[in-house]
Amino acid sequence: MPAPVREVILAPETNRISISPEPALNALNSLMMFAWTDEISGLDPWVEKTAALLTDEEIEQNKLVLMGLYFALVPQRSWPSFTAYLDRLESLDPIALRDRVLDSYLCMPCREAEPCEDDKDRVLASVDNFLAFLRSRFSPDHIDEPIERKAYALLTHPERMRSVIVDHLRSMWDKVLAQEWKRTEPLIIETVNAFQSLDLSVYSDAELVQLITGRSGTELEKLLGHLTDAKKVVFVPSVHIGPYVTQFVRGDVVWILFGTRAPEGLRQSHAALSRAELLVWLSALADDTRLRIMTFIRDQEESCAQELIEELDLSQSTASRHLRQLAASGYLSERRTEAGKCYSINAERIKDTIRALEAFE
Repeated sequence: MPAPVREVILAPETNRISISPEPALNALNSLMMFAWTDEISGLDPWVEKTAALLTDEEIEQNKLVLMGLYFALVPQRSWPSFTAYLDRLESLDPIALRDRVLDSYLCMPCREAEPCEDDKDRVLASVDNFLAFLRSRFSPDHIDEPIERKAYALLTHPERMRSVIVDHLRSMWDKVLAQEWKRTEPLIIETVNAFQSLDLSVYSDAELVQLITGRSGTELEKLLGHLTDAKKVVFVPSVHIGPYVTQFVRGDVVWILFGTRAPEGLRQSHAALSRAELLVWLSALADDTRLRIMTFIRDQEESCAQELIEELDLSQSTASRHLRQLAASGYLSERRTEAGKCYSINAERIKDTIRALEAFE
């Protein structure tokens, strides 16, 4: 796999905050998005097209590995390539790999008043014990019981678990990811270089997160909350993520993935990045339901989600899907009230879109 001027684009390890291509995390994040296509809109078209080409067995295996065994996958360091990461994963002691999952769960706060189970042997003594253990730490909507039952079967057979993980990831790399990485790597590296052309040391954490991700308001506050105790923060540009931001956390290291884009003020110098960002914006507008939502919010000046659902005759899931994309794309500002999430039009993003289109005159 090509690695253009890798030593130039990777920030020094001594920097607390840096920006890097992170091939391994990029690949893992893209695989995770195959499971999101039914829940969120606005992902890069490659994600939906590729997910549609996978067999039912591949989709199910992908959920098992990327969701049920997620904490076994999160890297503990940066890797120059996805294959180097896979080679290391395959060489790990299977018990240690299994314990990555259990230890990550044990570090999570207990949801119950009574003390939570913290003995690994008892947790793995039966599938019922394991599911009860998960329920003590996750809300019901975060537990996919069929997937967790399969995950339990692998956690109790660590060598088989390691084999399933590595075989699936290698298969996905060979089938869909390797060629796609060659296509998208130049845009990812251009994003890294664009931000590294700035003096990032002059920004506060809040300013830097907003500069790189474009986030503000409550979303910015959420991201900053994850940075509080982090000793190292790595921003990772992704071509596939659309308007969204995702995070990987391993100990005191946080990776934040965001859509490829150029820093504000340097967009004209990075035409490919500007086009990529504009496509994400226009995708959010290219839907009649989302335009109806924006029109209603504009006329009301502000509207809460439940009001939108009732007035526009939308289901909860449909409204959530569309509102999530509009907010992530910057067209809606969000605030929490006693009535739930309420939204207003962000006029600045509309102006940004118009200015971007005017560049084609």
